[in-house]
Amino acid sequence: IWDPLGGWAFDEATRCLNWGARILILGFLAGAPALAKTNHLLIKGASAVGVRLGGLTDFQPEIAAANMTALCDMASAGKLNPMVSTVLPLADAAKALQMLIDREAIGKVVLT
Repeated sequence: IWDPLGGWAFDEATRCLNWGARILILGFLAGAPALAKTNHLLIKGASAVGVRLGGLTDFQPEIAAANMTALCDMASAGKLNPMVSTVLPLADAAKALQMLIDREAIGKVVLT
């Protein structure tokens, strides 16, 4: 499971794990970091792993570079389809930021 939310969502997500699964902690958009109930992980033989791109570029730059190359290749081939919530002109950047602050956007907010 990829968990960018943390907080309450992490707790719910750990209940959904299969035996031996991993939950990847990507952030805490729900407003609070996850407080792991380790019994959920223990019972399911599961693990929680923190994922931060900055860590990869700092400590394993060759892997980060290979990942970026692979992502660029996938993008060039049209294999990436990000969820775009809203497209706004650059003049509406303040509105776009407010949408993010108010958590109104589901997906990316793109400025053109």
